[in-house]
Amino acid sequence: MYKYLKILFISILLIILGQSFNKTCAQDNTSNNFINIVYPAQNASIKASSTFFVGSTHPKATLKINGNTAKVHPNGAFVEIVPLMQGENSFTFHSTLDGTTTIKNYKLKRPNTLKTLSTTTLEIDNSSIYPNKSLTLTPSDTLEVKFRGTGSKDFIKKTPITAYFKIGNTTVNMIEEKNGFFKGTYKIKKTDDFDKTPIKIFFETEGINIQKTTPGTLSTIDEDFYVIGRVISDDAVVRLNPDTNAARLSPMKKGTLLPLNGEYGDYFRIKLSDRKKVWILKKDIEMAELTDCPPISDLSKINIYSDDSSFFIVIPVEYQAPILINNISQNKLILDIYGVKENILPKETTTIKNNIITLSYSQPDPKAARIKIDTDYKHLWGYDYFFKGKNLIIELKKEPQIDTKKPLENLIIAIDPGHGGSEKGSLGPTGVPEKDINLQIAKHLKKELETAGAKVIMTRSQDVEAALSSRVNTANDNKALLLISLHNNALPDGQNPYITHGTSAYYYHPQSFGLAQKIQKNLVADLGLMNNGIHRQSFALTRPTKPISVLVEIAYMINPDEYSKLLDDNFRKDVAKSIKKSLDQYMIYSRIN
Repeated sequence: MYKYLKILFISILLIILGQSFNKTCAQDNTSNNFINIVYPAQNASIKASSTFFVGSTHPKATLKINGNTAKVHPNGAFVEIVPLMQGENSFTFHSTLDGTTTIKNYKLKRPNTLKTLSTTTLEIDNSSIYPNKSLTLTPSDTLEVKFRGTGSKDFIKKTPITAYFKIGNTTVNMIEEKNGFFKGTYKIKKTDDFDKTPIKIFFETEGINIQKTTPGTLSTIDEDFYVIGRVISDDAVVRLNPDTNAARLSPMKKGTLLPLNGEYGDYFRIKLSDRKKVWILKKDIEMAELTDCPPISDLSKINIYSDDSSFFIVIPVEYQAPILINNISQNKLILDIYGVKENILPKETTTIKNNIITLSYSQPDPKAARIKIDTDYKHLWGYDYFFKGKNLIIELKKEPQIDTKKPLENLIIAIDPGHGGSEKGSLGPTGVPEKDINLQIAKHLKKELETAGAKVIMTRSQDVEAALSSRVNTANDNKALLLISLHNNALPDGQNPYITHGTSAYYYHPQSFGLAQKIQKNLVADLGLMNNGIHRQSFALTRPTKPISVLVEIAYMINPDEYSKLLDDNFRKDVAKSIKKSLDQYMIYSRIN
């Protein structure tokens, strides 16, 4: 009998502890002395000059890191900034409780940001040589060759240093732009015929001659030559340059035909016109089996119709042409359609529905038609374009009917709790992952919005992984008017979480700025958090154009005070109430009158 009572007692205790965890999202760290570090990882390599240890110990313990006392917060959390020297850095943690000390040793590495080059002889940093990937160019393009080597100011012998490169039979001098950084350029000629031709770099001074070959080779094609590629990815990213850090343009729809006339590494260059060339990843393209060039579209006939929720602008096209969209302000759009006839657009403007929408036309490029869409709305309510048969259709959502006493009633609102499953997001000092806090806030917000009469769509309702594209598709497929992505923040190494913290809101399209502004203002005022700003940023959850899309970083997981608040369910409920209030105000403010 005693055995069964003991098992029952343990079971009840485990249930109580489990309920306590679910209620507070906090670990029970009061049983004994310990040191738990959630960031950075042991033996991590960190390029910055400083980092921060994020972790926890017993709330009543005294913590020292390399002899320096670190602040331990009431829940045992600590976040301590430490400098890093180049090379290996050693840290010893001492957590002392009631005369007993727990010790933990930690090592971090900080690599040299730049290789140290010889000053007594010439040397080239191989990792700096550019181009480092094979490229294909056309006449009038410029080949750029760069490297970092021993600088003339550092060279002890003080003899003149010369640098040049050779491509085929052509020699090009390189200049030292700043100490040790050399660059040379060559404009491709019509007579050039390179086919995976190596580029050789020469670095010389008296009695010393270094020769290197760039990792990337050069091929050339005629200026008017191109191949046709077809986009095979949904909303494929287009960039100004072949670099993941380069500015994004509006994405290309799946099935779009593109004239390709260059490449660099993993990117193809798209020749939209002689004046407009952009880049797309090769993985998003397949070669189209076309015996002829794509036909030229005649855009002279433009039709408009509407239904209860949207306006539709219909433009006949011969094929799925490349389109770039510029959302220039909260209530205006510009569409550039490529592969069209010259001088075919209407001369007059078109007004729709009592001046709610005005279309105007121009042809800034012989191969591009520009359609400017102006509305009388305070902001656009979402837009999209798609192809149906031989028609390009631009959809522009109408302003929703709003009851000022119940501004959210019948609205479809998508809530996206960031991360999930193996994607934990940021970790707080006591080890609670961001994904859990995001989901709990999302559930509170769902309840608030449904009480206000809204129809709520969750991109995830449980701790499961969800691809970014599937989250966007969930909002789009359910015709969400608003999309709110919920996150909590962290910082890269080298920054200070005691200086940079608080609430921030992100948007990408101007139509979403007003919503970001309302949410940011209310969260700061209602929750007493620091204002960390409103930012325009191209995130997967801010790029959608069908819903008005905003991403919110409510607080910082790695700021101990804000993390403590995030563990409090009453605080999470207050976050939900503040965002719901923001949506109320936004919908009322956004009306035309």
